[in-house]
Amino acid sequence: MRKLLAWKNISHPIVIRNIAKVDKALVGQVSTNITNENMIWGIEQIINNSGLQNYMILPITKSNLIGDSYNKEVTCIENIDDVSIYSVNYASPEFYPININTRSNLFFRMKQVQLDNFEGNEYVHLQLLLTKSSNKEQLIEQYLHYLKGHNYVGNNRLTRRLLSSIHESFQFLKGKEREQDSTIEQKLSDHLFHFEFRIAIVTSDGLKKKKILTEIKKYLADLQYFNQLILVEESDVESTLRHLLNRAFTPFRKKKSISLNEVTTIFNSDEYLLEQCSSQKVNSANENLVRKEIGINHTSKMKNALELIEILPEGKTNNKKEVVQDEISVKITQSLIELGVIQDSSAAISMSEGATLKHLIYTVPLQVKFNSIKKNLENVRLATGIEEIEIKKGTDGGTIIVSYPKEDRSIVYLRDLISNPEFLKFAEKARLPFILGLDEIGNSPVFADLAKVFHILVAGSTGSGKSVWLIQFIMTLCLFHTPETLRFYIVDPKRIDFKKFQDYPHVQKIVTEVGESLALLTAMVEEMDKRYSVMEEYGIDELEEFDDYPNLSRPPYIVCIIDEFSDLILQCPAIENLVVRLGQKARACGIHIVCGTQRPEVKVISGLIKANLPTKIGFLCGSNTDYKTIFGTSQPFRLLGLGDGVVKLAGAEKEFIRFQGAVIHEDKMKTKSFIKALNEKMTYDKPIEALDIKPIPTPLEILREHILTTDETGITALKASLKIDTNVLRELMDQLVEEGILEKSPKGRYKRKN
Repeated sequence: MRKLLAWKNISHPIVIRNIAKVDKALVGQVSTNITNENMIWGIEQIINNSGLQNYMILPITKSNLIGDSYNKEVTCIENIDDVSIYSVNYASPEFYPININTRSNLFFRMKQVQLDNFEGNEYVHLQLLLTKSSNKEQLIEQYLHYLKGHNYVGNNRLTRRLLSSIHESFQFLKGKEREQDSTIEQKLSDHLFHFEFRIAIVTSDGLKKKKILTEIKKYLADLQYFNQLILVEESDVESTLRHLLNRAFTPFRKKKSISLNEVTTIFNSDEYLLEQCSSQKVNSANENLVRKEIGINHTSKMKNALELIEILPEGKTNNKKEVVQDEISVKITQSLIELGVIQDSSAAISMSEGATLKHLIYTVPLQVKFNSIKKNLENVRLATGIEEIEIKKGTDGGTIIVSYPKEDRSIVYLRDLISNPEFLKFAEKARLPFILGLDEIGNSPVFADLAKVFHILVAGSTGSGKSVWLIQFIMTLCLFHTPETLRFYIVDPKRIDFKKFQDYPHVQKIVTEVGESLALLTAMVEEMDKRYSVMEEYGIDELEEFDDYPNLSRPPYIVCIIDEFSDLILQCPAIENLVVRLGQKARACGIHIVCGTQRPEVKVISGLIKANLPTKIGFLCGSNTDYKTIFGTSQPFRLLGLGDGVVKLAGAEKEFIRFQGAVIHEDKMKTKSFIKALNEKMTYDKPIEALDIKPIPTPLEILREHILTTDETGITALKASLKIDTNVLRELMDQLVEEGILEKSPKGRYKRKN
């Protein structure tokens, strides 16, 4: 057991004053009195089994000394191994602001954590230190760099200026200039302070620590906007704890800047809101943040969605660890030096990670061509022993990005992506908003509007994440629509993956047989033709224009999910023609097709199918040939399975976008429970059937009738007449043998049974 002794308040002259509560008014009083960099002010909260105490840290002045005792007591930590310390850092460059419209006070929020079962030596210590900032000029320079279209806007001034010089010399490398942003400029024009925000948790009980961290992470998520505050666990606990107890900034650590508005936001609340929070009568602060920030005007669409989102489980995306060099990154850097791609290790300018990959960004000499770098990719893979390493052009000219798999991949939860303000702002205006996943950098959701990407082809082998992706796709669309505006029809030959949606009011029908599938798609084509007849009569170009005619009722969107698409076409080739017809025309009248397949074979996924399902999503497939079948090119990335995917979006500027697909929950049984709970929360009635689905003879029935009518039993002749795949035809013929209609010779020939 290691003990730690630390003198409090010995590094600089301060006074610590006990205060009743921490609120917006107090922070305003503190921050307006910070006049130079030598003055440290702060706010603390200590929670233990005796209760909760709030303190204000003030620099010594004559007025502050009145009525206060300057105490140099010794603190003894019995076991340093019981201590965990976290710093709160920015996820992005500090000129980006956090959200200043949320009304959630962390120091109040901690009151809700039940700590009365803490033992004597256990406690939580929150500490925010502030001093006057001196780097406004640097933040403005970073912002100007951002406006000019540069994507590297980090703190390294030399790197920024080097890249700026390269862009001025080679204009074609320069990114698109950005418009000024009033929110960023508001931060830069405000009073700025350096800050250090630490949280120490002293306990050997892992469950207690987890509960506290969960509450803090929820709070940090509420502040997400352009920037995000994240928890970073300190590795040098003993040293950091000394600085915390001394109320001192960490020496030699770059100080981060925060605006007065942002500081105030951290403690912004009112008594009514606090009472509501404590009695759990309001929605989460994140929901309030989103409604305020993105201007949602409480339309029924968004109101219902925000209420339903609360049912879904949250992930752990806010507890980001500091990205540090590992053995692989060192090997990559060394191999690039040996291959002449970079000159030395200083070319590595940054490192980041997403849910699936780590990314190294290097500057490369201008004389080194990207094509020659790509040719060395196999050599880099050989040197590191990792086949999944990828190299691509950096977003800034003169840079490359080298990506490689993380050893411990992060699980992306659907709720974290759906509740992201950026997506909700998009979903408010989009017709059929859906989530693709988390971008490969790990910062933002990747999303699209099905009404604009038309129809989708999804491919992936067993374990790739294809079915999981389709499940969250259905659920996301259900969140933002009622059954009156959106209907699902699902073809599920496996009878397993989508059965859990059969009671959903949005899901009109789930079919499992080939004949039922043919009947369903035939009915969809008939519905498409009916809609176009009305649209032609009234001069309507798209579904939304139905609202302009009081005597017309706008028909619902129809989304048809067809799983095991390749097998279905092999059994019933007529289905291909129906899908092609829908792909060519259906989008303007609000009908959309999503086809999933495990085996994207060339003979099944024809050019017509690919041309009319313009958006392609690929997960891990069995071979490079499968990727060529989907995308028309060799595989763009070496995908890793378990939701690691790539999309080719119709109409997108970037040809391929890599993402990590989301799960509802990592546990399958819990996923089923959440899907059921969401259905129970929906108060909609299932509407009357939108399609007139008429029974259609199955391929077996068609074959039986044809043979009984014509006496034709030759495989070649039947294949030509009925357009049925040879293997499927033989299976059907064998069924007729079992029925007693045909008999089969030892040579495999069929004839009518007498």
